[in-house]
Amino acid sequence: MARAEIKTSSSLDSRRFDQGIAKMGQRVRSFASGELAALGKKMAAVFAAQQLWSGFRGLGGDTDSIRNMATALGLTTDQVQALEYQAKQLGVPFDQVQAAMIRLKDAQDEVAVSGNKSLAEAFDRLHVSMQEILTLPIDALMDKVAQGMQKSATSTKDLNNLLGRGGGRMKEYLATLQRMGGVAGATQDAIKKGVVMEPAAMAAADKANDWIDTKLQQGKMMGANLMNLSADEQKAAEERERQVKAANDQAEAEGRIAAAAKRQEEARTKITDKMAKVEAKVTVADASSDQLQRLGSMLGTAGIAQQNDAKKGIAIAQKQEELLKELADLNDQIASNTSNLTE
Repeated sequence: MARAEIKTSSSLDSRRFDQGIAKMGQRVRSFASGELAALGKKMAAVFAAQQLWSGFRGLGGDTDSIRNMATALGLTTDQVQALEYQAKQLGVPFDQVQAAMIRLKDAQDEVAVSGNKSLAEAFDRLHVSMQEILTLPIDALMDKVAQGMQKSATSTKDLNNLLGRGGGRMKEYLATLQRMGGVAGATQDAIKKGVVMEPAAMAAADKANDWIDTKLQQGKMMGANLMNLSADEQKAAEERERQVKAANDQAEAEGRIAAAAKRQEEARTKITDKMAKVEAKVTVADASSDQLQRLGSMLGTAGIAQQNDAKKGIAIAQKQEELLKELADLNDQIASNTSNLTE
């Protein structure tokens, strides 16, 4: 990507960054002129302090990260901001750039301290001499690596060894920096575009941030009283909420008890109805049993009478048989007598 293309694609971000710096300067001047001297005395001052605190806290976090990165790599804060700006223009995550530079610093130390042969050979293939490894600061060493990439074909393995995993994806970023004149050229370009926060502005932001922290610490109880419920009011509100909840729970429990009593009464009614039906059936059964007993008694009496009649019939038949026998005997005598008379 040509330098002209970078300038064109970065114009919008540059203007936005300029506006952010201007706002920050205005806030610093407001702080210096004592506009917030009455912080904590009025509600409006509390809101103003909160807004200013929010802005400076974000800015303070940025200055801290810039300063920490610069210290870790031995860079200036201008260089760190310039490298981050160029990463944004190329769509490269600055975390990746930071990781690559940290890995390059570690590789430099490993060669210098322990004489790591494989890393020394990777540097050599990029035309970085042992003397340069031992003496160059990290920004100059990164420039040498970028120059070596242009002089000869560079393997992804070597870049990964020197710049960490994903080192191969740093090729375009390093090539762009080299076309801009290395880290120094990229830094000057960023300064001209106004996208670098000067050390004085960073110091002012840090000072304002510390001042606001102190004031907020001193007035935090007042702010809590102005913007929140007091501790007693909070406890009273919690107690009211607890009582309401207890009343709701009790009403719900009473409702469950009433429902259970209703179900119990319904069950008792059903049992009573069933018992009444059973008793009715038992009464019918008792009546039927009485009828059966009476019918059985009658049948027994009739049977006894029939037995007596049968006995009488048998006696009569025997008597008739005896009479018939006697009549037969009589007939035989009459016949015998008649025969005798005839003779």
